[in-house]
Amino acid sequence: MGVLGEEIVFDFLMALAQQEELDTPIHASKEEGDGLGYDIRYWDKDGKEIHVEVKTTTSSYVDGFEMTRNEIEASLNTNYEYQIYRVYDLQVKKKTVKLKYIRDL
Repeated sequence: MGVLGEEIVFDFLMALAQQEELDTPIHASKEEGDGLGYDIRYWDKDGKEIHVEVKTTTSSYVDGFEMTRNEIEASLNTNYEYQIYRVYDLQVKKKTVKLKYIRDL
């Protein structure tokens, strides 16, 4: 389920990058390994690096998720912006999902 949530957010960020002619996002947890403290790395229109952690659930509740020590440490790093994309109410068969974006932790 977590991998599916990451793919949803990665596809969203990839489409955004193509639309706005930004650098190509990197699915870091897939390409560089899990345990980095984030799942996706992308760059905004000013070239600012942004690290994204994706939290996924089939529950309809958006609140309440756990973060690992690596994720917390990555969120405190001031060298880049850290964002959380909360994928919730994931309905695989219906192919529907809700998404909440959290920044400035």
